[in-house]
Amino acid sequence: MATITAQQAKEAAKLAKSDGKIYLAKCLQWNPSDYDVEINMRGAIHLDYLYDSLEFAATKGFPWRQVCAVLELAEEFINKTVQNGVDINQAIAIYKLIVPNYLDRIAEKNLKIYTDYVFSTFMSHYKLYLYVFTRPREPQVSECNLEVDIPPEVLSLKEGKPERIWEYEQKMTALEEEETTRLDVLKAQRESLLEEQVTVEEAVLEKVEDKSAPLQQEDLTQLIQTIAEEQVSHTEKILQIKLEERNEDLDYYLQKTSMPRPPELGPPPRTKDPPRYSAKSKPPTRGTGSKTGMSAKSMKSGKASVIR
Repeated sequence: MATITAQQAKEAAKLAKSDGKIYLAKCLQWNPSDYDVEINMRGAIHLDYLYDSLEFAATKGFPWRQVCAVLELAEEFINKTVQNGVDINQAIAIYKLIVPNYLDRIAEKNLKIYTDYVFSTFMSHYKLYLYVFTRPREPQVSECNLEVDIPPEVLSLKEGKPERIWEYEQKMTALEEEETTRLDVLKAQRESLLEEQVTVEEAVLEKVEDKSAPLQQEDLTQLIQTIAEEQVSHTEKILQIKLEERNEDLDYYLQKTSMPRPPELGPPPRTKDPPRYSAKSKPPTRGTGSKTGMSAKSMKSGKASVIR
């Protein structure tokens, strides 16, 4: 039986229809699945019918106690008619039987107004109600599995930084990684050539040691020429790789220094050591006399001799 209090009826009537139906279903202690149109269409139609009856009585100005009684009448009528599969003639007879039971709770005038409403709405579409409530409907619910990616751990705001600084650091990191990889490749090639040079020299010396007879001048000349050619060839390759290393190092240095740096980071750190002077080109320090100049001591002694 659809029984609610006058206060609950008042609250349900204040809400919009969608919210009012949900509130009414909670007051009647229905589960959400009992009136979900996708899962239980009969329950959804049943709830619509009850809420429309409550809303009609409230709109017509019925006292709230009579609104609650109208709701109970509507519930009893639908349960004894379409829920049981009776035809429209039997439904009219059932309505005539149950209405007198509510004369002590609903004013006769209001009961007549509600009866006109029932026959102009519910009874006008009774066959449709009967079809829905008596014919089983195969559920048509689409189900699919969705993968939900959990958001990454949110870092503290203190660790945040402006986008332009983050982009600059990302570019600088990628450039440094590329530089390290390229220089490691060149270093590996140079070390491989050094090992190969030692191997060739050892192979030539083994050939010499294998010969039991003394080496002739012509053989010795040929041997020296072979070693010299191998030495020159490997040295040339090593120098070429060293030159390439220097060029790559300079190229990456120019790319780093030419990359626009956000002013918030301040001036860029020094990534290269200043040029070193050789012993010959090193400029003289202050207070040190040259070869052609006089020292402070000699000047002092010369001044003293003049005074004498």
